[in-house]
Amino acid sequence: RGHDGNGAAIAVKAPQVDYWAVNAGDGARLDGKKPSVLKDKEGNEIDIRILRAEAAAKRLEAMNAKMKMPEATTGITVSGKTVPIEGADSTSKPSPGLKSKR
Repeated sequence: RGHDGNGAAIAVKAPQVDYWAVNAGDGARLDGKKPSVLKDKEGNEIDIRILRAEAAAKRLEAMNAKMKMPEATTGITVSGKTVPIEGADSTSKPSPGLKSKR
């Protein structure tokens, strides 16, 4: 019986070289050998420090944007009615559950 490929662990598209520079370790090897340099598909050496600094700046920018943007506590329905958003305000009391009329 053959394998249909649905459970394969191979990515459909390989990650770009900057993914490996930012998300992989520092290249330390357990056998003590010097790690090889990271290169792009043209063979140019990649400066991992620059890529990691850019990624850190993007994360900081995203974090600052999230801190500056207030969370919405109300919304508008299709009919134009303003309603509170459930779970938006942690200080509000939880809404009572539905009660059966039995």
